[in-house]
Amino acid sequence: MRYTFPVLIVVLVLGALLAVMLSSKDGGAFDLTLAELLEDSDEFMGREVRVNGRIVKNSFRERKTADGAIDIEFGIGNTDGQKVTVRYHQILPDAFEEGREVIVAGKLIDDHTIECTRLTVKCPSKYKDEKMTDARRWDEYKNTFQEGSRLPVVKPPVESGGSY
Repeated sequence: MRYTFPVLIVVLVLGALLAVMLSSKDGGAFDLTLAELLEDSDEFMGREVRVNGRIVKNSFRERKTADGAIDIEFGIGNTDGQKVTVRYHQILPDAFEEGREVIVAGKLIDDHTIECTRLTVKCPSKYKDEKMTDARRWDEYKNTFQEGSRLPVVKPPVESGGSY
């Protein structure tokens, strides 16, 4: 009876550790570049992946299915010209547009196709200023407020001859 409580605590802690190890072993998505995904596509086949890319121009296709479900296909690519097809079955985000950067999460179903369950479109205005250096910000500031690009300063008239 004396050892019941400590043994119970040890069993609960070991059970919790085992549950954490088993849930994290295969449950997470792999964060990959497009090049990494295509290089080892066999390793990631049927597994959850998360990939960044740019929506390829003229790749968007929407099909009508017999049961009225949404069936959308588009391509994402990188600067090296590598591409994968993305299949998506939900309503597209408002910011979805060809040429925009996206994060695609889903299962790799063949060498070049991802069955997407989550689609995030990066907003260009949100990320634009992160890459701007301080020197470039200073140049833009100076150019914006150069002489002549702001309202002229009106100087009070100077009266000659006389004192106040």
